[in-house]
Amino acid sequence: MFFFVFALTALALSDAKSTGCECPDVFEPLCGNDGITYDNECVMICAGTSPKYDGACKEASDCACPLISIPVCGSDKKTYENDCQMKCSGMSKAYDGECVKSECACPMVINRVCGTDGNTYDNECQLRCAGATKEHVGECGLKFVCACPETVHKVCGNDGKTYDNDCLLECTGWTKNHDGVCEKHQMCRCPKISHPVCGQDEKTYENECLLNCNGAAKLHNGECNKQPDCGCPFTLNKVCGKDDKTYDNECMMNCASVGKAYEGECLKAELAAPVEPVCMCNNMYFPVCGDDGMTYANECLMTCHKAELAYEGECEASPSCHCPHIYNPVCGNDGETYDNSCLMGCNNVKEAYPGACKS
Repeated sequence: MFFFVFALTALALSDAKSTGCECPDVFEPLCGNDGITYDNECVMICAGTSPKYDGACKEASDCACPLISIPVCGSDKKTYENDCQMKCSGMSKAYDGECVKSECACPMVINRVCGTDGNTYDNECQLRCAGATKEHVGECGLKFVCACPETVHKVCGNDGKTYDNDCLLECTGWTKNHDGVCEKHQMCRCPKISHPVCGQDEKTYENECLLNCNGAAKLHNGECNKQPDCGCPFTLNKVCGKDDKTYDNECMMNCASVGKAYEGECLKAELAAPVEPVCMCNNMYFPVCGDDGMTYANECLMTCHKAELAYEGECEASPSCHCPHIYNPVCGNDGETYDNSCLMGCNNVKEAYPGACKS
């Protein structure tokens, strides 16, 4: 076994020399994805392969795995027939199912960056290819210290935050949006489409994205001062809306984008019972996140608690999303291209169409 490892190591060194690579005489062995042990990372990269794990390559163990096919994708981006075969190869599971083939062609350049998923990537190309976003320059786990001047020249980053100067902005890995302090709702990037909506501030917005961007709540579809055309029946089944107005039926109330308070005409303030109305909601689980930061089982329950819809799905516990390392671009309805649907959803954006956005 020793002779076998020695022979593979010697082969790796000879390959490095044959390509004309100048590598240091440092012995920090790594096992490459080709099963060959390399003296150090430089020799391995020079041979055109990537690391499998630190240390010399281990002799393959004699694993007895069942002959069942439940494909899993390993941390080495290879598809295994089942969990047993993957573990037998010394890999951990990336996700269930076959590995998605990446169409990324990244240069063999070492300029490490740390992703928000906690993984270190050799360069930004590999980070984007894995469907991750940049946390900071340099390896993860290392305290990143920037030597920046104490001069104050406010700049607005594309993360919507204001920094004292360009150096502090670049230190975080973000790029400059413009000079000066960030304005309110700086991060809103809305598509140039015209689907007018009327806000509760009685202003007409070109689309719902711009309405939300300005922190307004929707009153109804269409321009303000125009009766929305909802096509409601002329049936009389009065309901009281949360705006304390009585509507002929629930359709007309919904048409005005108002939640239901209770059945029947609205009671005058002095006659209204000091109890909360009883909500009649079903048990369907279609989670939504309210503007109060709470997750509700469905929109009915959210409305019952007098909350407005922030976005569909459960509320994010934190701004960091844990998305799979898959490069399957989609175009969001904000006109931006996202590396995969998960990252798009993490930004509370809906899909416009598959693939990168067309210019």
